Amino acid sequence: MIQIIPGILAATREEFQQMLNKLQSLAPILQVDISDGVFTPTKLVGLEEIAMADSPRFQVHLMVQNPEEAVLPFLKIQNVESIIFHIEATDKAGKIIDTIQRAGKRAGIALNPETGIEAIAPFAGQADFIQFMMVHPGGYGGEFQSQVLAKMANFHEKYPAVVIEIDGGANPQRVPEMVKAGATMIESGGYIMNSEDPAQAILNLQKSGE
Repeated sequence: MIQIIPGILAATREEFQQMLNKLQSLAPILQVDISDGVFTPTKLVGLEEIAMADSPRFQVHLMVQNPEEAVLPFLKIQNVESIIFHIEATDKAGKIIDTIQRAGKRAGIALNPETGIEAIAPFAGQADFIQFMMVHPGGYGGEFQSQVLAKMANFHEKYPAVVIEIDGGANPQRVPEMVKAGATMIESGGYIMNSEDPAQAILNLQKSGE
């Protein structure tokens, strides 16, 4: 059974709170995208907002340079369940994974659409999961990069025991292809947030992956 993880991508505290209010009762885990405005063009908030939230649990997606530094304050937040960083942003991936896991949290590695699986291969057995970006990071509604499906399927064939999450471009038409390529975790931002009925949108994604 696949897991649907709604995503929050907010430029201001007010925007974050609006999105949280809309989603927090609909799923046990929400992903929050954090950006420094360097790794991606957009700067996105989340650290203080997550720390102030009573629920739910959060998966933090760090779209930042030098994540070995940015990860540290999130390790102290109880509601943070997992932390994802980008392989393109650091040469200390092994150390970051160890730091996250020693804090009792799950560690994920994200890779951009153009990045080959050889970049993450050395850490496939160390990370808790791998997140394949199906769009270029930085905002809702990015252009879907269909070629990533073949890359993901290749990785899944080589490392069948590794948990795979996708980020971006999910809709009921695409989810079956994503599941076929090996994904069991589906992060969705735009499809859910732009829906008039977010609860039904989550259900649509869940059913399409069965």
